[in-house]
Amino acid sequence: MRRFFRICSAVLAAVSLLLCLAALGMWVRGFVVVDVVHRVHHREWQIEFRDDALRITSGRGVVAVNVITTRESVTWPRTFMDRTGRLFLETGPPPSREWITWSHATMEPDRLVLLRRNFWQWLGFNLHSTTRNTTTGARRTERAFRLPWWLVAAVLALPPLLATRRRGLRRERRAKGLCEGCGYDLRATPGRCPECGREAGPRPAAAPLGAKEDAGASSAPAP
Repeated sequence: MRRFFRICSAVLAAVSLLLCLAALGMWVRGFVVVDVVHRVHHREWQIEFRDDALRITSGRGVVAVNVITTRESVTWPRTFMDRTGRLFLETGPPPSREWITWSHATMEPDRLVLLRRNFWQWLGFNLHSTTRNTTTGARRTERAFRLPWWLVAAVLALPPLLATRRRGLRRERRAKGLCEGCGYDLRATPGRCPECGREAGPRPAAAPLGAKEDAGASSAPAP
């Protein structure tokens, strides 16, 4: 079981390192071009139309996530206007339907406006939630937050750093004859740790004393 958790920890550290590198890449890219990914889930029911939109924006060192929900109650018959400005009359509700659309767009960094009214916004953070009624009678709720890419990269860098630290600590304890798990002195019980029950790994073989003396003698300058 301990081996399984060690493998899972190594995989998690590797994946986290790759994501950290990707976050650093998006951080640098955001000062050259801004990426916007938009997902819309549109649903039409007999008594209500609903749009759930997710927008992720990366640029100028930050990543912003906006979740927008628009709900409109529908009564029949109703009159609606299409995109060309023509009016249509619907006497009854159509069959319920729904669809999802994805889109990706880019723009120049100077077109991305970031709120910087307080200290946290200057650091790249922001959080807000609004609810309002549109001119068509729909109810629109928007929740959004913003994080700096440097924070995302720092959080993703923690697992590989901790894994490297644990590996170095285990190697150091093993070289000193201590338990790799709890650091208990195993000189009296070299087979298994009496404190945590962990089996002791093989200690690195020390160089023979005679070999060191021979090496020292061979390195001495000739008379």
